[in-house]
Amino acid sequence: MTYVMTDLHGEYEKYIRMLERIRFSDRDTLYINGDICDRGPRSAEIYLDVMERKNVLVVKGNHEVMAEENLEWLLREKRGNDPDLFELYSDPRLWIWFQNGGDTTVVSLYKESEERRRRILDFIKQTPYYRTCRVGDRHYVLVHGGLGSARLSGPEEVAPSELVWSRPDFDGWYLRGENTYLIVGHTPTILIDNGREKAKIYRGKGNVIALDCGAAYPEYQGRLGCLCLETDEEFYI
Repeated sequence: MTYVMTDLHGEYEKYIRMLERIRFSDRDTLYINGDICDRGPRSAEIYLDVMERKNVLVVKGNHEVMAEENLEWLLREKRGNDPDLFELYSDPRLWIWFQNGGDTTVVSLYKESEERRRRILDFIKQTPYYRTCRVGDRHYVLVHGGLGSARLSGPEEVAPSELVWSRPDFDGWYLRGENTYLIVGHTPTILIDNGREKAKIYRGKGNVIALDCGAAYPEYQGRLGCLCLETDEEFYI
């Protein structure tokens, strides 16, 4: 089976419970649509798990971009296992990232060895901005944020910043081709449809499927969502 989830944000326990819930095996494929890190407490552990699984394919999110922009300097300048977080909070180079939950990623990374930190950064740097897959007669394009102002253009024609930061018209139509779907994360679905009692996967009136159910946002009654592309079954933790 082929599964997609997104915006794990350091919620390692929810991630593992979801793998158990869907009975994920070596015969399956999982796409993670960006934002593995930040906010939650165990980002490094998720990366290390994903990096060992050949059948887990990751798309870069805006939080990976922020981590990549800051970690090269941080890992070079702050060696050892006990960085001074008070000092880091006052560093203007890290301020925006920390305001978006990057401090928890730093704490998580510095529980690991220097070699593992470097491996995680290298993995983030090599992660692509989009992926595509075909399941049956359906073609899926997976990006974290959206396609910017593009509608019929493919993701290869869209600037990387748009792929990770923009937000689509969630009820609009994007991309060419029959049975083509755009799968995104980035925007908690409870914010798309405020009338819901709980965050759920949002299927737009067009061909957009939004998967960020706010796993790291208890104030939104957030959950981790996962979609099976063969059956359209939804799973929640």
